[in-house]
Amino acid sequence: MAIASKNHNNTLFPWRYYFKTTRLHLLFLTAAISVTFYLFSSEKTDESYKYLFLLLASLLPAYAIFIWFILKYSQSLNVILSKAIQLETLLPIEQKFKTIYAKDEWAKIEVLMNNAEIELKRKVEHIRDEHEKTKILLESILDGIIAIDFFDNVLFSNKTFDTLFNLQQAKLFDNFKIWKLFEDKTIVESFHKCLKGTDALELKAHKLKTIRGELYFDIYFTPISNNHNEIIGVMSIFHDVTELKKIDQMRVDFVANVSHEIRTPLTAIRGFAQMLGQKINQNEAHFLNRIIENSDHMLALFNDLLQLSVLESKERIEKEMVDLPSTFHYLCDSLSHKYQNKKIYSHYQIEADTVLADPHLFEQVITNLIDNAIKYHPKDIIELYLSSQNETAATIIRIKDNGLGMEEKHLSRIFERFYRIDDARTKSNTAGSGIGLSLVKHIMQKHGGKVEVQSQMGMGTEFTLYFPHQHQ
Repeated sequence: MAIASKNHNNTLFPWRYYFKTTRLHLLFLTAAISVTFYLFSSEKTDESYKYLFLLLASLLPAYAIFIWFILKYSQSLNVILSKAIQLETLLPIEQKFKTIYAKDEWAKIEVLMNNAEIELKRKVEHIRDEHEKTKILLESILDGIIAIDFFDNVLFSNKTFDTLFNLQQAKLFDNFKIWKLFEDKTIVESFHKCLKGTDALELKAHKLKTIRGELYFDIYFTPISNNHNEIIGVMSIFHDVTELKKIDQMRVDFVANVSHEIRTPLTAIRGFAQMLGQKINQNEAHFLNRIIENSDHMLALFNDLLQLSVLESKERIEKEMVDLPSTFHYLCDSLSHKYQNKKIYSHYQIEADTVLADPHLFEQVITNLIDNAIKYHPKDIIELYLSSQNETAATIIRIKDNGLGMEEKHLSRIFERFYRIDDARTKSNTAGSGIGLSLVKHIMQKHGGKVEVQSQMGMGTEFTLYFPHQHQ
């Protein structure tokens, strides 16, 4: 195909057509020049004939100029014919027959241009049909949808979005900017992050003002790319979760109220059991000890539930720079006093001196992880390894122990509420509430970070905490 194309390019100008239309002129001029030369050179020729043939001979320079003009503009015609040949290769086989039987190049160009016009109309009609289908699809979606271009101009939005944010009037104006629609800076910043090449973003249960009042939305931002993988805009979906938010708030309030109401009688039961323990004999004391132990367990459970409810009800947390060396030492020393029957050796490798976090919640995370490492350790000698380091987007904190470890089947579920690992090999008689690690996970999510765990049986467990550098 490449060789054929090259040969076509060398003979694109329709020379056969050119010679076909001009050969009579060439024959005529050649004969006229010959006769003129003969008569002009003859002494018997009348003066009037000489002037006549001189006029004919003057046509030769004019014709030479005509030839030069044709050669000069034949290159442009070559380009036209080259495009026509390329277009011919794209035609369906049934349409190629029309070009094969064309009498000359100009006829072939005419056929190709007619076919191109027909194909262009068909493509335009197809694009209109696809556009109409897309429009109907977007309008049928119950979630609000909006898209902007690289210059913050609103490209399109569906009826749901227009109704929620009263965008019907704004659509009357060209180049309506997204930042005129939302006063919330978080929304506009999320659009801009996607435009700069960030991956898809999402905002969970984000409160916005609409014509129906304040509603909560899960908002998803997705970059729009062209065929060259260049970002040309952003599309966003607004999913109304107001009812789910209300239900979740009712659940949180219920757990908080129940926890508060039950803690009071449990505290009384524990207090009365301790008073009775002073008046009964030693043979019956173990019954009261069981009452006290179970009361403590129930109080711990409801305290954790209450903390989790309070955490879930918080929309924002207050972050500040927390000093890591002093916090690590303080928490390890406090827990060492709590477990005086165990020897605890703490090892520190601190490369990042500070972390951006809520101080109270940060201490709660570290305390829960260290407390679990000590509480469920099968031996009385415990090695703890605490480290911190800075990466591009986050401060990473690792807490590792030399304990029993966990089987792989438990790793994907240990952050679930009320999930507990019953292991007879541990020496601890303390049953956990199953809330502590779930609380750790929720605190990390509130910080915009995450928690990961790695563990092998007999090799201990390591928790990794990711705290983002920026405020979220």
